[in-house]
Amino acid sequence: MKKLSIILRMYIGFGFLCTIIIIWGAINWWMNEQMRDKVHSISKDAFYIQQEASAIATASLRAGKQIQSLTELTSTDDVEPHYQTAIKELRAIQVQLANLTTHARQFGHVQQLQTELNDLDSRV
Repeated sequence: MKKLSIILRMYIGFGFLCTIIIIWGAINWWMNEQMRDKVHSISKDAFYIQQEASAIATASLRAGKQIQSLTELTSTDDVEPHYQTAIKELRAIQVQLANLTTHARQFGHVQQLQTELNDLDSRV
């Protein structure tokens, strides 16, 4: 090492530092990719649940409005079409609830949800 010129030692040192920086950058890149994948997975799960819950709430309001309109009818001939529409809305809610339940089971949320619902029932 003593026979190497100062320039060559500086090149070796600079090369060593560049190698460390590249390795450090690769490790950070890998950790960033892992974090991105995890955040994407969580957001995909959370946004789907939020979207389905919103759709169920909207369908419930629509069905409630349809059922309430049954009480305002004056003719018995009008009851059947309104009733059939209400039944369609309720079936749509059942399908949405089944989809949400399937999704919740897929990600393991059912047990936690059931526990929270039982806690809520005990308070009421």
